[in-house]
Amino acid sequence: EADAQLAALARSGEVDAVVTRDGDFLAYLLPPAVVLFDLTAEGEVDEQRVGDLLDATLGASPPVDLSSWSYDKWQLACCIAGCDYVESVD
Repeated sequence: EADAQLAALARSGEVDAVVTRDGDFLAYLLPPAVVLFDLTAEGEVDEQRVGDLLDATLGASPPVDLSSWSYDKWQLACCIAGCDYVESVD
């Protein structure tokens, strides 16, 4: 579990990208410019910029502005959504 260390490196600017398959990584509130990479089952690279996730509306109406959320609120939302250690809240 290197999530915390990789997130710290990203926040300090020592890395520009992170290769991960673990969505729990998002709970560490990465800088918006960081790019996450994953390898799909078809062998293609899936690229997601953290800033694009923050700009997402989550399909809500009216749209949810994630960019204004505090770190604590973001972590709580990640925990409610579920992670390796906690099931999602229904």
